[in-house]
Amino acid sequence: MPAPLKRYLCYAPYFPDALPRREEASAAHKTLVAERASKGIMTLGGALLDEEGNVIGNCLSVSAPSLEEAKKLLEQDPYFTNKVWDPSQMKVTEWRQAKLI
Repeated sequence: MPAPLKRYLCYAPYFPDALPRREEASAAHKTLVAERASKGIMTLGGALLDEEGNVIGNCLSVSAPSLEEAKKLLEQDPYFTNKVWDPSQMKVTEWRQAKLI
């Protein structure tokens, strides 16, 4: 029997010089996100912005049986493999989404 899935929230800032690599990896990243979202693996995603509205990273949530597995999923993303996200700045933690209504 597979382990129950938990939710993990990831804060993934970009390297300061990441924009050219982000352009190159964007289509593959979006394809992977769509695939994972359709399977319920990715449940939240979006851009992190600075005060001027420039994209400086991403925030996303993945479902996985463990923190290690969640990190593996993130490390397979084209933004990770193409050095868009700065691993030294990334934070991954288990979280529980609140029901707001």
